[in-house]
Amino acid sequence: MKHCVELSSICKSFNKIKVINDISLEIPEGKIIGFIGPNGSGKSTLINIICGLISIDGGSGSCMGFDISLEQAKIKSSIGYMTQNFTLWESLTVIENLKFIGTIRGVSDVDNKVELLMIRLGLDRFKNTLARHLSGGWKQKLSLACAIVHSPKMLFLDEPTASVDPLSRKEFWNLIYELSAQGMTILIVTHAIDEIEKCDRLFYMNKGDLLFAGSLSQLLQSHSLTTILVKGESFDEFFTEMLRVKKIQIVHRDKWLSVTGYLNIEELKIKYPDLVIEIITTPLESVLYNLSCH
Repeated sequence: MKHCVELSSICKSFNKIKVINDISLEIPEGKIIGFIGPNGSGKSTLINIICGLISIDGGSGSCMGFDISLEQAKIKSSIGYMTQNFTLWESLTVIENLKFIGTIRGVSDVDNKVELLMIRLGLDRFKNTLARHLSGGWKQKLSLACAIVHSPKMLFLDEPTASVDPLSRKEFWNLIYELSAQGMTILIVTHAIDEIEKCDRLFYMNKGDLLFAGSLSQLLQSHSLTTILVKGESFDEFFTEMLRVKKIQIVHRDKWLSVTGYLNIEELKIKYPDLVIEIITTPLESVLYNLSCH
């Protein structure tokens, strides 16, 4: 598998506070890559390093064949960048925004390219609409169009659907799938469970450390949790007992709970005969919470 990003022992500090701790990783080409973890874990900083936007203190790496320390300008020209908040010109129309960004990016035949891109993303019916008058979902599509107007090899998305409705999110992800299928590498920072599940590969970070790298199935198999579904009148008594003898990681409103280590289900059923207790697949949110505790 060809890798478009290779990092070795990357370190970065701000004001003597280390935010990236000796991270090494490889990113396969043409995949959707999810960077996940708590706020302040270093996700965006690491991606900014990959995209040539921030210098490093130590280590080495390459992005699309360019050195991240020596060839940052070449990296920047080969990526698309879309932030969570709308940062385009609200006093310009859709087509004006796209032509302006396309011209800055040095797109040849920019008029034709913009027309085709608007049709592809369904923006053509709003071409003469001021950006300020677009809904949240259409603003995100405009932001995406501006991020890919120069046909980048890599696209970075920072929580792109955090403030849009479910239908707009679905349509947006259909576009992401299409871009990935065409060979574009997508780097996405997200906290949404359903979006994490859509990624081909995941990198989990916490406090500047890379704690996991792999597929969703590998992540779901990596934990040491047992998750049980519990139904019955004496749930509160059962829960109190679990608090005493086990480290409970998460409790859900439907009365399933994830605990660290092994549970003897048969003994629990004998002790609490009025309860229905069964082992279920540990949900992704429990696995992520478990990682954040390390």
